[in-house]
Amino acid sequence: MNKKTIFLDFEEGLGKNYREWTREAVQDFINLFPEYKDNFEVKNGNVGYHDIETLDAIVAQNKEIYNQRGQSFDEAEFWDQFKVTEPGKCHASLSKQVALASKDGVLDIQKLKKLQADSVGNTYNRTSPVIIGVSKQPAAGNIRGISSEIGVNISAGTCERLGLSREVLKAYFKDIVIHELGHTFGAANENQRNTVENLGSHCKDPNCLMYEYSYTGDSFNRRHRQKKESPFCSDCMESMRYHMEHDLKFERKGQEAVEVENTPEPLPEKADKDRKFKKDLRTVFKTAAEKEGSKYKENIQKQNYFAEITHKDGSVDRIQASSASRISLSAQDKDGKEKMPDMERFKNLAEYAHNQGKKISFGNIKTPEFKARLMIACMEHRPPVEMKNAPEINDDFLNSLEPKTRQKLQQQGKENNLPLMAVKGKER
Repeated sequence: MNKKTIFLDFEEGLGKNYREWTREAVQDFINLFPEYKDNFEVKNGNVGYHDIETLDAIVAQNKEIYNQRGQSFDEAEFWDQFKVTEPGKCHASLSKQVALASKDGVLDIQKLKKLQADSVGNTYNRTSPVIIGVSKQPAAGNIRGISSEIGVNISAGTCERLGLSREVLKAYFKDIVIHELGHTFGAANENQRNTVENLGSHCKDPNCLMYEYSYTGDSFNRRHRQKKESPFCSDCMESMRYHMEHDLKFERKGQEAVEVENTPEPLPEKADKDRKFKKDLRTVFKTAAEKEGSKYKENIQKQNYFAEITHKDGSVDRIQASSASRISLSAQDKDGKEKMPDMERFKNLAEYAHNQGKKISFGNIKTPEFKARLMIACMEHRPPVEMKNAPEINDDFLNSLEPKTRQKLQQQGKENNLPLMAVKGKER
């Protein structure tokens, strides 16, 4: 299982209350994602102790990165941020970093962020730890917090200046920590539909903790009066879940998959006492039929779910399921001949899987066109639905598809960063 380590690093002399509130805030954030909880581990201190050879390698790495940016790397400043613990061993000291980034008792939190990035070599990958540094120094511009993929920096000193009561200050400070963690883990990113660019990408929902003015008194008070299960809106929650599952490759404990087939033959009856899945499927497909102006008919006498959606042109879509995790989709034209289901039915399958928190697994499907449409529906859904056992998208596969389907699959492949081989193909 991929573990994401969160290091809690505190400036020397920081009040005990801020240390405790930081730990609580981090745990509150993790608790919002019970399905991914086992992928997190929290440790006190910084990233770890380094030997001199490791730091020499980081210096060389930083020099190369800065050179590519057309900038010079301050090697003396780099070494000044480390604290020697024993001969040949040292670690990045937040207190030293704060001192280097401060002038006349005011912290330049942007520079602190830069020093933090320098200390780990300015590189990031999905296994990189997250460093949460909390300083007692007030920050220039009354900045409360700043974040990146590498870490989060919070100025407790800025919060202290607000003159809040201890109870309100605790809630306010924890909100800042959780807000910055939201940025680090993909909330309100530029690809999310309801965001605005203002000192970074922020959410447009005024009731969401990722709102651009979430730290103002009115916004803070409104959120805490609502007492919602999550301080984030559903879009920001989904963006973070997507980032955790697809980018960080977190494993969802006990996650199941919906296995999709395309057989018109009846599925074997399954003796399953829990028939809730029939209601869940009915909600998706009956609603879709009503929106289309089509006729929905379900055989409620069957133990399995079995429904037909009849269109005005006489064609019929058939949906059957023997459980919440085994579904078959097929269709026939007005003359009763088998045909490819319309794209809308595949979108319904993706919606159902998303509602269930499941992946879509490609089961007994023999038709490339069916597989391609199912893949498109999974990738077009927001957030995209994860796929299992999906086909390899090579030239042979692409050129077996209808032109419109091939074009859509190529477009979605590019937008979803699939390998290059998955987005090319000979044009007819």
